[in-house]
Amino acid sequence: MEEGLNPYQSTSTIAGPVVPLDGEVLRPDWFAIAAWPCLFMLNMVFPLLMGWMMTSQNGRIGLGAASLIWLILGWLLCYYKPDYARRLLIGSVLTACSQVFPVLHIILGFIGIFVAEIVGGRITDTDMGPGLFANEIGAFIVTFVVGGGLIIMAGGIGAFIGLFMPKRDPARYTRT
Repeated sequence: MEEGLNPYQSTSTIAGPVVPLDGEVLRPDWFAIAAWPCLFMLNMVFPLLMGWMMTSQNGRIGLGAASLIWLILGWLLCYYKPDYARRLLIGSVLTACSQVFPVLHIILGFIGIFVAEIVGGRITDTDMGPGLFANEIGAFIVTFVVGGGLIIMAGGIGAFIGLFMPKRDPARYTRT
């Protein structure tokens, strides 16, 4: 045995490849990136109508800010995780159709209002009328909760449908 070698020391090599084999690199899914804002707006029809009626001018700033955050987060998902994004898009189609009977949207709205009231974002005793969100934070919280619930639901529906779909599309991979 050579001097200075420790037979119990772990090897310095990595057992598996650190990068994908054969130089495969995932390209952005441009269809998902383009489809996300369309499906996002389709899912905003009922929540936006209800939110617009329940907010004053300042509250609408919070509504817009939360909506913009969800739009950007969806784009990031489409860019970095295209397989998950495809499933989210499929589920988004079904949640958009569910606005015909918006039970899910109304339940999420009540949850959002409850959370906003706990934080102190709901103004009820002003001349603007009962139930209006006059500040940005209350409308932001309600919109963020409703949007998050709809995205979770759409992702869950899409994941269920995704069980019956192939996981990888070889056309979206390229060799470098």
